[in-house]
Amino acid sequence: MDHRTKKYEWINKIYICRLLNIDLMDIINYEIKPAIGKGNNYASTLLRVEVELKNNMKNKFLIKCLPEGVMETLIQDSGLWSKEMYMYNKVLPLIEKCINCKLGPKCLNNKSFAIDDDDDDCDNENFIYNNNKEIVIEDLSDDYKMADRREQLDFDHCVIVMKTLAKFHAGSVAVKKINKKYIDLVGEELLFRQTRRESNEQYLKQPFICLGNELNKNNNNKNNELKHYSKNLKKFCEKLWDLGIFATKSKEFNVLNHGDLWTNNILFKYNDITGDVEEAKFIDFQCCRYATPALDLQYFFMSSVKEEVRETKLQELVDIYINCLNKELINLGQKQLSEKQLDKDLMITDFYGLYAAVSVLPLSIRDPEGVIDEEDITDWKAEDNTFLKCIKGKKYRQLLPNILMYFDKKGLFEDNYDIIDKFGIDDIENNIVI
Repeated sequence: MDHRTKKYEWINKIYICRLLNIDLMDIINYEIKPAIGKGNNYASTLLRVEVELKNNMKNKFLIKCLPEGVMETLIQDSGLWSKEMYMYNKVLPLIEKCINCKLGPKCLNNKSFAIDDDDDDCDNENFIYNNNKEIVIEDLSDDYKMADRREQLDFDHCVIVMKTLAKFHAGSVAVKKINKKYIDLVGEELLFRQTRRESNEQYLKQPFICLGNELNKNNNNKNNELKHYSKNLKKFCEKLWDLGIFATKSKEFNVLNHGDLWTNNILFKYNDITGDVEEAKFIDFQCCRYATPALDLQYFFMSSVKEEVRETKLQELVDIYINCLNKELINLGQKQLSEKQLDKDLMITDFYGLYAAVSVLPLSIRDPEGVIDEEDITDWKAEDNTFLKCIKGKKYRQLLPNILMYFDKKGLFEDNYDIIDKFGIDDIENNIVI
């Protein structure tokens, strides 16, 4: 057993038998090991269990466990963990059933949680072993691979993501009509939530403040030409909370957003002969929200897409997305999304693209040796905290100038930038929930 898995001794033969519904004597041997490298997933611990069975049979699956320490408390208290349990056990299968397409791995430890029922068991959390601290999913690694987060995704990969995301979104619209209570449950906004303003607003601001301070330094920084953006970033983060509250309010067209759509939460399947990317599956559904699909698009574009694709092919990707989405919606007998509405929502959510570029991108493309410290990532007072190390990374510093200029041209750093004033009155007064 790997030394990093010793604390998971509850994963034993009895556990495996219960999970796979087999006899104890059927198991010849089993091995537990980390499914991904250290530092590639700080919101959970992902283990791979490989089981050797009688008659030369084999089985393997993944166990996603709550991390320990500060991150466990943070994730439990925020509602992220229970949200993901319901997604894997209830909502994702319903979405897949509506569109007749698999979008993610199957959940394996849902023995007492029926999928097609019409009951009111949304508050039943007794379907997970080990006190609800783990989720077991099928291991797709034989057919699906994770792309290199540092290289980011080229156009062909992005096209597949757009088509898969459109199906996920369209299916959620249908599920909302059929089983409203499930979308309401997993679609609850957890980040931009007034009852958590004190803690969440500070969490949102800190990356902007940290980057702003770093750009303001004069220690032979090659990015000194960006020094004037230091004040811009600090000013902008003061608007971030209100922009987020406005953008996540129900708009004319809403879907269940994945909420954390970046490279490491997407698995790709490739053609055995040509090597071309053919399919994608999504994982990690902790951050789902019911809101405009523009939020998912902004987050993905700024966290995971190659610079040249983002600068030259972004509109083409948006067109592919909306065409696929509306095709699926027509098949499902649901209202379509107009290009005008999506363009408007993308403008409203530009702030979220900047948030992803400042807060998520540095972590996603950090240097290979830049392992994330689960305790340190929330310690903004540390002189050299994890995030600071990431924004000092060579690749991020290469991308940063064009990113800041991109949002500067969009007017986000202007003193009179106020998307709420531009769109807010009508949207707030005519708050239509689809």
